[in-house]
Amino acid sequence: MRLAAPSRLLAAALGPLLLLGGCDAAREAIAPIVAPKPKVEDGRDARAIGLGRIEADMPDDAPVVNFPNTPATPGHLCNYHRLDADGWMTAGEVADLDLDSSGFAAAFAERLEAEGYRFADDARSGGREPVSPDLVASARVVAMQGEFCREHHAWDGRPTDSYGGRLEMEIEWSVADAATGDVALTAAYPGRARQARPVRDGLARAIEAAFADSASRLAASEAMVALAAHGVRAAPPPEPVVEAPPPARVAENGPGGKAFESARAAPNVAAIEGGGGQGAAFFIGREGLALTAAHLVGAAETATLRLASGVAVPATVLAVDAVRDVALLKAEIVLGAALPIDRRGVRKHERVHTVAAKAADGKPPKSASGVVRTVRADTATGLAVIQASTSVSPGGVGGPLFDKSGAVVGLALAASESPTRATRFAPIGDVLDRLEVELK
Repeated sequence: MRLAAPSRLLAAALGPLLLLGGCDAAREAIAPIVAPKPKVEDGRDARAIGLGRIEADMPDDAPVVNFPNTPATPGHLCNYHRLDADGWMTAGEVADLDLDSSGFAAAFAERLEAEGYRFADDARSGGREPVSPDLVASARVVAMQGEFCREHHAWDGRPTDSYGGRLEMEIEWSVADAATGDVALTAAYPGRARQARPVRDGLARAIEAAFADSASRLAASEAMVALAAHGVRAAPPPEPVVEAPPPARVAENGPGGKAFESARAAPNVAAIEGGGGQGAAFFIGREGLALTAAHLVGAAETATLRLASGVAVPATVLAVDAVRDVALLKAEIVLGAALPIDRRGVRKHERVHTVAAKAADGKPPKSASGVVRTVRADTATGLAVIQASTSVSPGGVGGPLFDKSGAVVGLALAASESPTRATRFAPIGDVLDRLEVELK
């Protein structure tokens, strides 16, 4: 069963997903990132739940799904032809996807029944008397954010229907009495899903799985359990709409500039002395968070950062990703300005720059320029790597890579082997994702 006209998922509405029908579609489910623990142990006497309308409240031009040059999800010729200059799909464009309403209804039913609820659906009654709903749950999608790889054909570069990536939606739920229409419960829960590798209709399936994940959170809430079991009016649970990351993992994104200036970037680059050798680190935000290469930290829990002013400050190692070779540090300092960061990636032949940490002899930090030669998957790890002609000295490993506007786009993974060999950098978006750092 397909959504009737208008068949838009995310603009005016996701469309009415039929309350009593279309749950026989067999589709491979995409596992949610978080699966709440069931709380309803016996649903035989619980009030039956039906699925009502799914609506959306986002502008048509709101960017919701990113297709970067170097997505975190591997795939064949990922995003070879991006949707537009910025690589974003808007809410209006996502709304035009041909989505199967039965998939949403089936996912909703499966999650509620897994939690012990009774789902009102004659298509699932197995020949028994249809179950009429006592309560009707409706959903309103208020936010969506995702990053995907869309594969392209090797022969001619045509885009395929295979997508892989991750998606998060914020959904506001309301549960009403089916007979009177009185709303008994309102609550908001995020829904998350991840598709590890591109599959056919992967974007639509991720939207469905994120919706189901949010439904699981609703079903596992104490307020919903009480409402379904006893029919009492329940206040919204005192839970946040979105689970915020720890404060130490949130960094301020600096204002963008018109052109790269080494003097502007240098105060945010520091020399690092850790358990794995000497190199560079650079600050993101103004509150002392810093990124560097993991091999410079080694197994140490602390490191020393020597600022451009010559002052040495201690730093704590917050996180290390040895596969990506990146690490996150925290120093108790406040900087004057934050570096701008651009997660969208770089293109081949784009102009890029590096800035080294200030030398121990007090000489001004050196900068170098070059061009991006390619962006490819590393043969050993499968992770995206930027290769550029910009030179990096051994003391500059762990330092930042800037684009022509002065925004950080990468992190230096190794020193330049020779003037003719390209230097390897990790895309900044992948670095932030793997270390679970959020920009604000």
